[in-house]
Amino acid sequence: MPRIRPRHGLRPETELKRQQASNAVPPVFVTVAQGQTIIRYGDLVTPFQLEEAQAVGLLAPKTDWARIMAVFMLVIILFAVALGYLMQFRPAILRDPRQLATLGGLMLGLLVVAKVFVPINANAQYLIPMAAVPLLVAALMDTGLGIIVALAVGLLTGIIADNVLPLTLVGFLGGAIGSIYVHRLERLGQWVTAGILVAGAQFVTLISLSLIERHQSLDEILAIGSLVLISGLVSALIAAGSLTFLGEITRVITPMKLLELMTPNNPLLKRLMVSAPGTYNHSIVAANLAEAAAEAVGANPVLARVGCYFHDIGKIRRPHFFVENQADIGNIHENLSPTTSSDILNAHVTEGVELLKQYHFPTTIREIVQQHQGTTVKRFFYRQALEQGLEVREEDFRYPGPRPRTKEAAIVMIADTVEASARTLKDRSTEGIRDHVHRMVQGFVRDSQLDECDLSFRDLNLVEEAMANMVVSIYHARIEYPAAVAETSKAGAAVDASGGGHDGTLDAEDKTIPLPRPSTHARPSPS
Repeated sequence: MPRIRPRHGLRPETELKRQQASNAVPPVFVTVAQGQTIIRYGDLVTPFQLEEAQAVGLLAPKTDWARIMAVFMLVIILFAVALGYLMQFRPAILRDPRQLATLGGLMLGLLVVAKVFVPINANAQYLIPMAAVPLLVAALMDTGLGIIVALAVGLLTGIIADNVLPLTLVGFLGGAIGSIYVHRLERLGQWVTAGILVAGAQFVTLISLSLIERHQSLDEILAIGSLVLISGLVSALIAAGSLTFLGEITRVITPMKLLELMTPNNPLLKRLMVSAPGTYNHSIVAANLAEAAAEAVGANPVLARVGCYFHDIGKIRRPHFFVENQADIGNIHENLSPTTSSDILNAHVTEGVELLKQYHFPTTIREIVQQHQGTTVKRFFYRQALEQGLEVREEDFRYPGPRPRTKEAAIVMIADTVEASARTLKDRSTEGIRDHVHRMVQGFVRDSQLDECDLSFRDLNLVEEAMANMVVSIYHARIEYPAAVAETSKAGAAVDASGGGHDGTLDAEDKTIPLPRPSTHARPSPS
């Protein structure tokens, strides 16, 4: 019995008729909008969806080398701008791997978020919290760097979303305004204001661009505008919540942390006040000098104040070995050798750093305490050793250092010496005080104590001026109160026992204002 074999293929006339029927059908064009989802995860793929995906190039994507090169060149330019800015204005950041790693991590994290958000929805790109990164960079590192980062974040997010101009301007302007505002925020509530500013800037930018291009209806524009409002507020919320954590990672002390440290309820500050009241008073007054000087030269005034509060914290271990705490018990150093006294003074620096470590103080404050004496000479004890015929060198009576390496540390060093030495001044006239402050500062310059910090000669002049003004205001002229009237007044007349002059006024006969006289038996301060 012969086998029946299947016929493969169609007859030529059948194939021709099928082709003619296919050609008779008019072509159907389907428009795929930007950001439109063609196939969702878990869907059963239909032939039509497969054809759509193939038509837009998803199944066999081609590498767009021109686009890649363009993006690469833009990234190189942004990197060069940021690097140039840091080299010129903030070289300390370039030397800090923690801050560089944090900066890179923030940028990378935001780009990953953008990659996740963009495919979700055509409008999801406007919810990306682009301003969070420049806000954090400005708060932790530098305002100028935050503005540069705002531009980079907006541009790179726009490239990812294929919406370069709107997202670049929205990210840049919102982030830049936020960066300018958050510089040295001193209250947590100011982050709310920062969020409102960022949201408002982003909203106005997007609305303006949409009205210029006129590609969308008013309802669509307002809908997208509401998304960037949410993005701005969320950015500020993320930045405020992350600031303390990132501050610990980068070892950057934040304004909020400084305000926490300088409160009167600080346990260590309370110990200083109780154990060494003289040192506490000296530290508070020196902090006023340091804050004024830091303001004058553009340093961090709050950091300088907090550094002064704790610069002598090591004295609470042996408070009575320091003249400001001795009161009427006499100078203990009269019974000690000069070398022993020198070692005790050295210890107040090292023990201060150890105390701050125990209380988990930021590294920045510990470094100020460690550097506030630099490698200066304890000249009183050095001369005493020479008078006693001891074979000593000047280096034996120097503090171990290191010398100040920041503006704030140098200012604390100067304020410490100026405040302590001003107490023994005989000439407390304005010119006398200014000359004294100038001599103190020039002494540090000649001893090379300021060689490792960023203070210029112009800065030193401003420091002298600010501190001299503060010392003059502290030791301002006062009216000498006359003694109370001893004899009985006439009958019916009131007796003036107030001492007079309590309201600060002068009689017409008064020609001069007597200055307070320092004690003639003041001992040199080993501070």
